[in-house]
Amino acid sequence: MYSHDYSFEYSPSMPAVEVSLGLTRGQIVLTLPAIVDSEADGTLVPIRYLDQVGALPAGTQWLSGITGERSEVEIYPVYIQLGKYSLHIRVVGDEVNREIILGRDVLNQCVVTLNGLAAVVEISQ
Repeated sequence: MYSHDYSFEYSPSMPAVEVSLGLTRGQIVLTLPAIVDSEADGTLVPIRYLDQVGALPAGTQWLSGITGERSEVEIYPVYIQLGKYSLHIRVVGDEVNREIILGRDVLNQCVVTLNGLAAVVEISQ
C-alpha cells in the first residue's frame, strides 16, 4: 500500500500524493505533488513539467471545465508512477494551473481510500 499525507496548503486540507513522471519506466525525470481529484475525468499536468520530461503532444481533445465551457487541449503520452503502481497514460497539457490534478483515468486503476480523519490518502491495487 502507498500512503501520503493530505496537503495543508488548502483550507480545508486536500488529498494529495506524490507522482513521478517520465516518458518510460527507465526515464523518470520528475517527482511532484499531485492533487487527488475523483471528479476529474482525466489527469492534468502543467506544460512546464511536460516540457521538462520531454513529452510531445499526440493530438487534441475537447475539455469541459467546471463552468461547462469547452476548450481544445493538447494530449501528451507519459509514464506515471504512484508509489509502486505505474502506467502509461495520456494527460492534458495544462497551460493555466501550477499543480498536477490526478483524475479518474489513474484513480480507477487502484483502490483509493481518503482517510480524512487521519488526513492520509491510501492507495492499493
